[in-house]
Parts: sequence; structure tokens; C-alpha cells
Amino acid sequence: MATLSSAREWFDATATDRKKLVRKTGVRSSELNRLLYWDPVNNVVLGVMQNWFEGVLQHHFRFRWGLNGNWEKGPKRQKRADQSGAETSDYTTEEDLGDNDDEIDGNAENDANTNSEDVLDAFWNVGQKKKLVASVLEVVVPTGVTRMPKAFGTAKNGKLKASKWHTLFTIHLPLAAMSVFIDSTDIDECLLQNQRVAAHRCQNDTAIDNFTALVCCTNIVSSGEVTSQDSDDFTTEYRSYTTTSMDIFPNVKILPNHHYALHLPQQFQWWGPLMAVSEFPGERLIGLLQKCKTNGSYKQNNITIMKKFCQLQRLKTQHGLDGALQEETVIRSGATFEMNKATYEQILKFCRRSTPELRANHELPHPRDAKVMFDSAKEIRLLDCGRGKKVTPKEPNNMIKYVGDDGEARYAQVVDIIELMGHRWGGAVIIKVNSATQVSHSQRLSAVFAKLNVVQVQLDRAEYINPSQVVGPLAHRKLAPGGFGSAQLSYLIRPLGLLSEVAWPIDNDDMQIDP
Repeated sequence: MATLSSAREWFDATATDRKKLVRKTGVRSSELNRLLYWDPVNNVVLGVMQNWFEGVLQHHFRFRWGLNGNWEKGPKRQKRADQSGAETSDYTTEEDLGDNDDEIDGNAENDANTNSEDVLDAFWNVGQKKKLVASVLEVVVPTGVTRMPKAFGTAKNGKLKASKWHTLFTIHLPLAAMSVFIDSTDIDECLLQNQRVAAHRCQNDTAIDNFTALVCCTNIVSSGEVTSQDSDDFTTEYRSYTTTSMDIFPNVKILPNHHYALHLPQQFQWWGPLMAVSEFPGERLIGLLQKCKTNGSYKQNNITIMKKFCQLQRLKTQHGLDGALQEETVIRSGATFEMNKATYEQILKFCRRSTPELRANHELPHPRDAKVMFDSAKEIRLLDCGRGKKVTPKEPNNMIKYVGDDGEARYAQVVDIIELMGHRWGGAVIIKVNSATQVSHSQRLSAVFAKLNVVQVQLDRAEYINPSQVVGPLAHRKLAPGGFGSAQLSYLIRPLGLLSEVAWPIDNDDMQIDP
């Protein structure tokens, strides 16, 4: 009732008073309020695309971290509104912000003045920002996952869309940012230095805690499934993020998106995973409508668009539903796989685990009904594991997660994908991998990696697995020897199992409307 009362008060007010009322209550009027059954609180879902991805995340990256396109020119603090004598408030409204621009461009000075706040170039120096951008571009993501543009972080890059903000904070930054936070071989000392944050900005909490809390919140927001525990975890992590932000970024104002995000736990409990009711499908529909050619005849728009939709659906239905039901497809290259005697014996031993009666090619003479494995095979350049997840012996799909013989999740790098052939034996497709072992860290660093959902691994021994054991490819970043205390070459990997379909579009429904 309070919301409806505030909406009526806004509707009856003058244009000048409306700005003051919005600043005070954050409520405007709507035609929907005239419906008797309308609940302006519970019947409205918060759009995470604009609120979280293009709002909270973009603001953190551009204004709190100060990566605003022209950061390479060096620190340039803007004059704040309170220094010019203008009226200020800890709560800034959309009227103060003007039109929202989601691009990383060279117009940071105008953006900073528009937002009446400092672009905090001093949080990281230019060298650290260059290292962060370079580390982000080192991240390798599987086919189908949104990747950062080559000109990321520069003025010429243009706009970052919501999907890129999404994967930037769920995949790229968790794999890249810790290399900037920890810039020496003494990891624990580096963590303590970040806890102090140069002593003059944060005394109780850590800059790393601020970052990890934001990543945890983003993982919950973008998850395809949420539970009551997720709502509680979001409340805890968002409280940690806002508390540490007040200490680390004292001059950055609280925006409406930060306030709206306080309601996300209640939204989870009422609507479930918000990605399922987000703006992404509507935006794709808008994109489809914009591509429809009307020849300037607006009177025929309805008929033109309907014809376009019908044409697309007829085209998609010609393929049937086989693609949606297909679980595993092998794409063969036809190249010959060279197999020496030692390799042949290893593969034969592996295949005998599922086919004990399988005989070697050289075990002559063979019984009449013997199953024999040939010593010739074919290489496969790409293996489709189903639902859009592809595995290859080369980047970007060569780091995988698979299920071991003991049922535990394991990680590995694909070396070869081999198609075997035989006599009276249907053959098989097997994958040769270099299995990975997890690098042990101190309790402090292990806790940070756990919150970021990343793991550091080193490649170990070679072994063979079946395609059915593969869960899917991983995002990863190669680390030089010495990275995070590892004496040899290692990898930071980020499992992708909990990402929503917006980050990894795996929907094979042939009836979807977007082309």
C-alpha cells in the first residue's frame, strides 16, 4: 500500500517535485497500478541483465576499478559535485545519471562528471591495469562461451554487451585478477598487503574479499538453479561487498542498482532463478524484429513480421527434432593415427576393460569368431559431447572435466581423439589425455580460489578415457612456472557446470525463434 500511495503522490506532483519524490522514495506511477489485482512489489521481477550485469558489474569495473578506456593516460581524478558546491546525496537517481551507456569508451571524463563521482584510477596503477587486461585476454574459453574482444579495455573496443559483462565476472576475472592482486612469490604476504589495502583505504576487510564477494554474488545471480541457501549466501556476500566497498571506495556513490540488488534474495524465493525470467529472450526478440526488412512501409509491419516468423519456423522444422535428441556425435577428419607397438599395447589394454575377449592384431592364428583390434586408426579433430559441448585436441576445447573410474570429478588436457577399428568388433572412440593434479596452497589462498570457483592444476601422467566420461570443456589460463607457488607450468581452470545457458547457449530446440 505504501508503494501505491507513493505512486499516486508522484502522479499528482509537478515535474520538479517528481524528481524530489523519486530521490526520496524511488517510486514512480504506472498504468498497471490501476488494476485491482496488481501488486507493484510481488508482481514485478528485477531484470538482472540491466540491474546486475550492465549495472552493478559495469559500475564496479569502470568506476570502482577505474578501467574506463583512457586509463592508459594515467590517473586523472575528476572534480566531485560536493567540491563544486552542488547539492550531493549518498543516493543518486537515474535523473542524475542521465542516459545509461554500457560502453568502455574514451569519454570517461564526461561519464565521471555525469555520475558526480571519481573514477578511481588510484585503486590500481597503470601497470596493474595493463597486467589485468593482458591477463584477461590470456583466458581461453570453450566454443560457444562469450569471449572478450581483442581490443578489450581500450577506447576503440566500443560497447560491452550484458553477456560480456556476465562472462567477464564469472570466468575471465576469476582466472585473471588474482595475478594482479598477488604480484610476488610470497603469496601470504601479498594477501596480507591486500588486507591492509595500502592501509589508508581499508583497515578491517580486504580488497580481495570485495572482489570475491562480487564474484560469488554474480555466480548466484547467473545460476540456472537457486535454493534457499543460495538466497542466504547472496545476502551474506552482498553485505560483505557493500561493507568493504564503503572502506575501499569511500568517494563512490551508491546507485539505484546497488539498492535494487538488496531485493534479489526475495526475488530468488519468489521467482526462482532470475535468469529464467531475464531480459535476454526479449532482447533477442527485439534484435530479430529489427532485422526484418519493412521497405519503409510501416502499414504492413504486422504482416511482414508474421511472414518472417513463419518462414523461420518452417526452415527450422525441416531439420526435425533429431538434433535435440542426439546425445553424442563424432565428426571424423579421416587422418591416419600413427600407432607404434607400445601405444598399440596401451590402447589394447584399455579396450580390454570393456571387451575382455578383444585380441591383438599380431596374435596369430585367430579363432573364427575372434574380435581383433587393428593396428591402424583415425584421428578425430572434434568430438561433440552433446548439448553444444565440443572437445578437441587443440585450444580452445582441449581442457576438460571428466568422471574418473572412481566416480570422482577430474581434470585433464586432451592430447588425441582416436577412432579404433577392428574385425568382428565395432571399434571404439577413445580419448588420450594428460591427467591433471591439483596444486596445494595455503589455507588462505585455497579459500580465495574456492570462492572464485577456480582450481590450479599441473599436468601429470597420460591415460585413456571414454567419451562417455567427459563432462565438458573448461575455461582456463596458462601460468608460467612460479605462478602461485607452482615450480612448473600450471593452469588455472574454471569449471562451467553451473553457468546458465546465457553464458553457454546449449539449447538445441529447433523451435526457438532466434536465427
